[in-house]
Parts: sequence; C-alpha cells; structure tokens
Amino acid sequence: EQDDEVDVDEHDPDWGTESVRNADVPRSPSPYLRDRVFAWSARSVLAHRARSVSWVVGPICYLVCVAVLVFPDLIRPAAAESDAFSWLLQLPPLTLLVVAAYSAFVKPLIVVVLEALVVPHGLALLGFAVWPVAYWDIATGGERVTYGAFFAVFLLYLVALSIICIVNEADMEASPA
Repeated sequence: EQDDEVDVDEHDPDWGTESVRNADVPRSPSPYLRDRVFAWSARSVLAHRARSVSWVVGPICYLVCVAVLVFPDLIRPAAAESDAFSWLLQLPPLTLLVVAAYSAFVKPLIVVVLEALVVPHGLALLGFAVWPVAYWDIATGGERVTYGAFFAVFLLYLVALSIICIVNEADMEASPA
C-alpha cells in the first residue's frame, strides 16, 4: 500500500482544474504570435495580396543588392582607402560564387521556411554594421544617403521575403495533408 500525497499549492487557482476538448466547440486562439499570424495569413486576402506584391518587389530589391555586391564602389566612399572587404568583393569569381550559392541553395528554402531568413541575412546585417564604423567619418553627405537608401532597399527585401515565407508556410499548414 502506497500513500501518494501530492503537494497542493492552495494559492494556485488553476490547480486541480480539468478541461475537456469538445469537437463542436471552436478552438481558442493560440497564445503564440507565430500561430496567430499563420492562422490569419492563411485566410486573409490582404496577406495573399501582400505576397503577390512581394513577388514583384523582392526580386527588384534582390537585383539592387546584387548590383552593390558586383559593384561595391556604389556605396564605398571615394575617400576610402583600399581595404580587405572591398578587395574581396572586387574579385568577380568570388562575388559570383557568393551570389550563385545564395540563389541556388538559400533562396528556395527561404520562400518556405521563415527561420531560413535568419542566418544569411543576419550575416548581411552584420556587414551593414561595418559600413558606418569604417566609413562614416570619411563619407560625404551624399555617400551616406546612398548607403542609407541601399540599406532601406535591403530591409524592404527582408520584409518581402518574410511576407512570402509567412503566407506560403501558412498556406501549407492550412491545406489538408
């Protein structure tokens, strides 16, 4: 004979309550933001329209970003001396390898899995943090504006990818298996 005693916290109002799931009663919304966003995205006309626009805006922003990789002097201040980063980017085979690897391996995954955005674009954001540290003091006002505009295009690209990704993933989760 065992004596099973349970420590009861009398101050916990949820202790000892049971819940029964009734199939006829609609499920309460998930407390997780991701689940709520996916549920809304799967049924929202606005989300699907935003995805359609993102399929146009995203590639345009992508081409602008590739242009800066291929021609780094577009955002490099004229007063900047030669440095390792711009030297690496001016090697066409290396630049083309980076662009090809991103396009071939990361791009298809990004439009399906939201988490795939984090690593490659997080590294790119680190690269953006280097520019103000390295060049801000020597850049002219126009060069700073050019850098800021390019950074805004990159952020718009990330927003477009996120919208595509979220709506695609929501549609996949909502469709019957």
